[in-house]
Amino acid sequence: MNNYERAVLESCAKGKEVSTSQIAADRGLDISGIFSAVEALKERGAVNARAVETTVYDLSEEGKRYALEGFPEENVTRKASVEGGCRLADLSEEEKKFGLSWAIKNVFVTVKNGRAEITEHGKAMLAQGYPLRNKLKRGEGDEDLIRRGLLVQRKKKELLIEITPAGKKMLEEEKGARTDVCIIDRLTKEHITTDAWKRCTFKKYNVSVPGEMPQYGRENLLKKFRKRVSEIFTEMGFEEMEGGLVESAFWNFDALFQPQDHPARELADTFYLKGPAKIALDKNAPINKVKQVHLEKWGGHWSLDEAEKAILRTHTTAVSARKLSELKMPQGKFFAIGRIFRNEAIDFKHLAEFHQV
Repeated sequence: MNNYERAVLESCAKGKEVSTSQIAADRGLDISGIFSAVEALKERGAVNARAVETTVYDLSEEGKRYALEGFPEENVTRKASVEGGCRLADLSEEEKKFGLSWAIKNVFVTVKNGRAEITEHGKAMLAQGYPLRNKLKRGEGDEDLIRRGLLVQRKKKELLIEITPAGKKMLEEEKGARTDVCIIDRLTKEHITTDAWKRCTFKKYNVSVPGEMPQYGRENLLKKFRKRVSEIFTEMGFEEMEGGLVESAFWNFDALFQPQDHPARELADTFYLKGPAKIALDKNAPINKVKQVHLEKWGGHWSLDEAEKAILRTHTTAVSARKLSELKMPQGKFFAIGRIFRNEAIDFKHLAEFHQV
């Protein structure tokens, strides 16, 4: 029995379920070694184990800073505690943007004539400590802390272990055994560099025990749906067209006879690239024909520089325009499925990127 297995059995000896994280913390042992020991003991019928999922909270980078330096509203209240309060102009940008509103909301300060003055409630808070900061340091799952992005919630999987009669018997038999013998089930860098492996006994592996079946991935739903749509059009005799995500304004707008001063071409609706800022048009592109139509139908000025601007395509019709220009046959049936981009506000049902057929 190695040290990890002994630690697991001794921790469970009182007859209560013990978690892997609790054993690791109490014994100062590596959690992965505890898991390995539990699996080995399960094979020998020494313990029963069941998997559980718990919610834990980690401090975000901003949360770590707040825990160390204090919350903005806390710092505003501290500055306002001096005689006569403090000028709003003396607050930092963060304190003005976030701290002041929270301090007023919590009745820590009042604002008069451009100065923040502490209230009795604010004095009591400074004397006792800010409750939110105390909760943050303890990592408590407070909704306000999560909403402000100071705590990050994650799920943690661990095992709850219970000793069996066979395990108790093993523990009894081990009482007279030496506990200074190092038994290891894996070779680490430290074992090699310190020559500790020479003083250890390697655990024997039971190669007859079946291994865990791998968890295979599944086909992405969006990819699966896209594939099905493509199959339907192909079965109907259509040919699929493909094109790049980065396109020139010429093929995205001008070749579709959208005026160069159209509102949809503005930054508010279209993503323009900085690098490359321009895409030179191929000599075979129908530049003169497109220019002539624009000048005749829309009037005004038509700029090649505007047509060569590099953008993220706003529709797959840009692919259609290129295909029509390259088409040599008198007729054909084509379709395109692809990602497109619009400079729109992102919310729960809108993204700046989506697919179009």
